[in-house]
Amino acid sequence: MTPLQKYGKGSKEMETGTLQKNRTTRLISYLPAYTALWILCVLIICLEFRLNGKTFIWETDGVPQHFLSFNYLCDYLRDLIVSRQFKGFFNFTLGQGLDILTTLDSYDFTDPVSVLAVLVFPLSRMQRYTLMIFIKFYLVGISFLLYCCATEQKNRLAVLAGALAYTFSGAVLYNFARHPNYANWSYFFPFLLAGAELYTRRGKRAPFAVFVFLNAVTSFYTFYMNAVLTALYVLAGSICRIAGSREKRAALKAEGISVLRLVGVGMTGVLLASCVLLPTVHAFLENYRVGVATGYTASLLHYEWKYYFKLPEALFAANYQPGYSTALGMNIAVFIPVVLLFLRKGDHAQLKSLLVLSLLMLCVPLAGRVLNGFGYATNRWSYALPFYAAVALVRMFDAVQTTTAREKAVVFLAAAAYLVICLAAYALHSDSVTRVSVRRLIIAFFCVTFLFWLVLRSRPGLQMERSLFSLVVLCAAYQCFATFSASAGFYVGEFLDSSRASAVYSDFSAAAAKGLGDGFFRVETEEQEEEDKENLPGYHGLNGTSFYWSLFPAHVYDYYRELGLSTVAQNCRLAGLSGRTGLLELAGVRYYTRPASSTGLVPCGYHAVPSPDGRFEIYENEFVLPIGYTLSGYITREEYDALDEIGKEQALLQAAVLDAPVSSTSVGRVEIVRQAQPLAYELESTRNVSWEGSDLTAANGGTITLTVDVPEDSEVYLTLRQIRLVGTIPRVVPKQGYIVSIAAGREAGDYAVKKLAYVANTDYRWPVLRDNVVYNLGYGHPGENRITLEFGRDADFSLEGIEVTAVPMSPYREHARALGEVVLESPEVGVDRVTGSISAPEERILQFSIPYSDGWTAYVDGEKTETFRSDVMYLAVMIPSGEHQVELRYETPWLRTGVVLSAATLGIWIAFEALKKRTAGSSRA
Repeated sequence: MTPLQKYGKGSKEMETGTLQKNRTTRLISYLPAYTALWILCVLIICLEFRLNGKTFIWETDGVPQHFLSFNYLCDYLRDLIVSRQFKGFFNFTLGQGLDILTTLDSYDFTDPVSVLAVLVFPLSRMQRYTLMIFIKFYLVGISFLLYCCATEQKNRLAVLAGALAYTFSGAVLYNFARHPNYANWSYFFPFLLAGAELYTRRGKRAPFAVFVFLNAVTSFYTFYMNAVLTALYVLAGSICRIAGSREKRAALKAEGISVLRLVGVGMTGVLLASCVLLPTVHAFLENYRVGVATGYTASLLHYEWKYYFKLPEALFAANYQPGYSTALGMNIAVFIPVVLLFLRKGDHAQLKSLLVLSLLMLCVPLAGRVLNGFGYATNRWSYALPFYAAVALVRMFDAVQTTTAREKAVVFLAAAAYLVICLAAYALHSDSVTRVSVRRLIIAFFCVTFLFWLVLRSRPGLQMERSLFSLVVLCAAYQCFATFSASAGFYVGEFLDSSRASAVYSDFSAAAAKGLGDGFFRVETEEQEEEDKENLPGYHGLNGTSFYWSLFPAHVYDYYRELGLSTVAQNCRLAGLSGRTGLLELAGVRYYTRPASSTGLVPCGYHAVPSPDGRFEIYENEFVLPIGYTLSGYITREEYDALDEIGKEQALLQAAVLDAPVSSTSVGRVEIVRQAQPLAYELESTRNVSWEGSDLTAANGGTITLTVDVPEDSEVYLTLRQIRLVGTIPRVVPKQGYIVSIAAGREAGDYAVKKLAYVANTDYRWPVLRDNVVYNLGYGHPGENRITLEFGRDADFSLEGIEVTAVPMSPYREHARALGEVVLESPEVGVDRVTGSISAPEERILQFSIPYSDGWTAYVDGEKTETFRSDVMYLAVMIPSGEHQVELRYETPWLRTGVVLSAATLGIWIAFEALKKRTAGSSRA
């Protein structure tokens, strides 16, 4: 039926109840067989994890992000359902405070599957997390089955084979536990296509609208990517139908109407999801990484040649990525059906065009950028190609039985050519892991081709179908084994050890501060500067100073970056305030914690207090500020930008930094007094480092050693002035990209501190582009000190100079006391609310140690007061002289508008369907 027929006169566009029932019955009939085969393959995966003593939490992002987000969801729903307490939306344990809805949207916080898993209360949180992963993994095949039912595929064995080929492809296997939110992409994509097919074929609106709604609510990023892919699918189908029609004008009109109607149904789903989608889009637009071109920037039209060299092998090799997050690993059994698809002329034009388009898009960086929100080029969308290949398997399943001699010859010549390419790659690859993957691919591909030859010699009919189906199942099981096998690449080794599952969260010094002190305070920990530790204070319900989330406001990142903090590892990863005393003061940090074995930094003004755990040490700030404190003067942002990083920190203690002047008789501009003292140093030695002028070349492990005389009562800083990574890094480590670690250490007697910073260029996906890198090497220990720089990789740099600076602490104490003179008294931090009283001798700027958001509304004595951004990232209001009651209320930006839109859309849809049903009933009568 053409679109013209579908939308012509009469009621043919509506599906009969019998057809709908048949399709539902067919989907249900697939479930027992699919479930049994799915369990069989999953057992292979679980056995590999079990034998290696691994959990399904990926160490790199799973520990600090995915499991922590799941843990937040567990806490949130437990309090809501069990304790009947609503925790609100602004959460101070996310960095220095972020909106939990928008920050964790990318980590399944609003995912219905995650919610379902969380509600299985008898299981431990680790077990519920694992359950969530495998529910999503299971849904990948279910979505494929639904798509096949929607497109009216009748061959049961073919449909089951396609579901297994897609579910156990490398694109899904590599990511389903690594990034549980990536599994959403894999199953929502077929769901969206199934919904589109049900509407364009049968006029069913609800499935597409509901799938759009669920995808948009689950994750904005997931929805964006799948929406683009779905649009390409629909357009490809329309173009192919128009091209194949004799009446081009009529077909163009009909297809245009069809597409517009489908867009309208999709927009219904989008509007239904507005309650989550609008706030998340707002947060996304405020994020620093929006539209920032990083990663591969050499060209928008082509990658480097090595990528194309590896791509053919990656099509079918298990646990093999050519780069740019391209994961394919298609079921080897789909090779010959796909070749047959292209040999049969005139059929399946849409599918052919989508296969070719997907492969071409994998070759063009522009496609990766567009599908990644116009950021760095990445092919996380590459699951689309294995999906289309699995569809080709379904479509050509019956055609295999009618293969001609010519087609057989072409098919096996193509297989031989592919084997030659893989053999050449095997001969050229030097990496042992890659060679194992390619060698396995060669052996497996040869075996599958031989078995396929045996299949073609089978008698046409059920015997041949069963043989082909068995071959697909065998290849799916092979992909499971080869992806996670410890004998090749040891991918399973990247997951968290079962023996460390609890210790990785509990063996963290911040835990010792839990329960100490009253009221609101923050904790800075020494270990959060280590990789994967940034978000752990939040796991213990503590307010920290570090961020490692994809979405947080750009001004937060600017604050950390402009101060040259060595802890800024990536543009989405801020590992605390590096123990810098002035910054800790402004953030309201009360406790600094570290392992008892540490000999390193303790900030000035922090004194040891008893620790409930002897493994850790706790130091308390004698000058700690409450959540709100005042400043009597300001400087402009232009004046602040003109200062160096150490000068900026000192300025923040003396005045508020405002984007625009304020109209006030009492609050005026102030002159910043700089107290930093440059220290002369001697270059003691260099090892494996060449430094001439501004050109510096360092080998892995190369060092520069300085000696310096440190004055009394000072905090010591080392600054790398105008450091830049130059050119391509020799012997690039694939998983690190274009980034180099530079460690700075200071030694004086028993005192030893070591800080790590990262320098990257825009070829790195998450670069930190700053002028200078500033290391805080700690307080005290006067006299002769040795400072050592150590380079983590072979690299070339541009470096204008090295500076050592001493900042006397007596002015800091004066500034800290001044900041604490007029503060928010008896502050209470509640659910999306902060209250307190203040007595100001004159008009002042009341600054809160809360990251600025336009979701905050301030009230002074019940009167709404304008909020503004102070000190680059913090929230502030003007306070008149006298006694006042102050209140802050938080509401997620755009949430109310989104809820209204969602409710209105739902009401209109229900009314529309009721009216349509009533009208249909009247017409029949």
